[in-house]
Amino acid sequence: MKTFSELIVSIKKEIKEINLIQAQKELKDNSNIILIDVREKDEVLQGYIENSINIPRGFLEIRIENSIP
Repeated sequence: MKTFSELIVSIKKEIKEINLIQAQKELKDNSNIILIDVREKDEVLQGYIENSINIPRGFLEIRIENSIP
């Protein structure tokens, strides 16, 4: 069985991180992308990400299945 640290390392290898410019291009070029905004409500009030679905990080695991088509 993997340790917690080993699990994190293996998961991070599967995650593609992109910057803002890349994200904007991907969203423009691909209408099938679903953007999950994991910021808290007070952060979203400071600036909404158009066409995103807001699920605060603390609720992601329990809400994701009902929020994504």
